[in-house]
Amino acid sequence: MATRSNERLRYRYGICLNDNCPKCKEKEVQQIPARKEFVCTNPECGKPLRECPPPPKGIKPKLIGGIVAALVVIGGGAGAFFAMGGEEEKVPEKKQPAVEVVDTTAVKPVTEEAVPAPAEKAKPEAPTPKEEKTATAPAKTEKAEKPSAPKTVQNGRGTVNLGYGSYSGELRNGKPDGAGVLTFKSHHKAGRNFKTGEDVYGEPGETVDGVFSNGFLQVGTISKKDGNVIKIKY
Repeated sequence: MATRSNERLRYRYGICLNDNCPKCKEKEVQQIPARKEFVCTNPECGKPLRECPPPPKGIKPKLIGGIVAALVVIGGGAGAFFAMGGEEEKVPEKKQPAVEVVDTTAVKPVTEEAVPAPAEKAKPEAPTPKEEKTATAPAKTEKAEKPSAPKTVQNGRGTVNLGYGSYSGELRNGKPDGAGVLTFKSHHKAGRNFKTGEDVYGEPGETVDGVFSNGFLQVGTISKKDGNVIKIKY
């Protein structure tokens, strides 16, 4: 008892009466040092407190605040009863066991989490038919006409193929006849050396510049690959 008295001398206990204060709504019993101002400890409130007895040990201040509020209401009713001249029956006080109040707001209800339904397998889309090729086949281009071979000149100047060589010059009846140039394509007799009478042969690429008659060389010169120029005759 001495400890409780000393504690009461050091502290004062009270509840807030401001309806807008959270401590008032929770009926919290506030412990104020004796030397400090007896007002609500909520910095946003600061209203004077109504003094109440200190909470018994083992009981939370919130529950004590509810009990004190209930006692205040009962005390007010008893005062009104005595004012009307009634007598109050003395009811022996029963010691209330310490009750621990559990804050149910902190416990979240267990809810079954929604299990997502298995996603349906996407059905493969049916292959779309390939678009028909509408592009028309390119029109066949007409083949360019090959240039027609030049007509063989029978008489006059022209070019004829003699097989072993090519002759360009004067022609008569399609044969070399007159001045012209013979270019050898293969090894072939060109004529005879004008001085020695020996046979002279032309090689591919060598030329004879002379006078021809009825397809045969009469007289002329052959230019050899080694640079020599030899006078020849039929």
